[in-house]
Amino acid sequence: MQYITVGELRTKLSTLRASTAVSIQTETLPKLLKRNRTTGEVCPYEDGDISKVGIMGGLIGCRYSNRVNNQLGREDKDLDFRAQPRKWGTLMDNRVLVHHINKQGEENYYIEMHVISSQRPIYLWGDTEVNVDELRHYLPKKDAPHTQENLDKKIILRDVKLSNIKRIKIGGELYIVGDPDDLPSVEAVKEQTEKYEGRMTKDEQAAHDFLVEEGLIEEEQEEEQE
Repeated sequence: MQYITVGELRTKLSTLRASTAVSIQTETLPKLLKRNRTTGEVCPYEDGDISKVGIMGGLIGCRYSNRVNNQLGREDKDLDFRAQPRKWGTLMDNRVLVHHINKQGEENYYIEMHVISSQRPIYLWGDTEVNVDELRHYLPKKDAPHTQENLDKKIILRDVKLSNIKRIKIGGELYIVGDPDDLPSVEAVKEQTEKYEGRMTKDEQAAHDFLVEEGLIEEEQEEEQE
């Protein structure tokens, strides 16, 4: 386990030159609807009350159009997909980092991640876990990508803000991400790592297995024992 700042993580990711399996643990503040979509009841939580812990594994450094066309091939369909230009941000040359400057002039970096496996998100009110069924109708719905209407199995693409990443596992190494002054105590970091690392390892392995299946990397062979 290593500690790394957001800036150091950006530098590390900028050096990647091939499709790479990773898993990440993020923390975000989801935007909540003011009222229940079904009953119209007022949401019992204010924006900022609830935090969301997400864990997912996938690929970075991939070409989106190739992923979609590969899936079309598996489904015996025409390989005629062409990706639309990004609506925001600039994808860097190694196809890992996205650079974006918003209307307020704030500069941010994201990773473009092709999600292979994900865990059910955890919602917290302070330190207390909130049942997702209590929040479901206060969370905005996500639309499926219209450019993949011909696919039976959708390709999930996510732009993940680097500053939202709290842990990242890459190449079998786990990194705790954050500025040293903002990180919780050593005991708290250890407790959280024990809670999330098993899930992250599972998702990283799923992404690695996918790379092997696609023939993008060779499966590692254990050395024979004499």
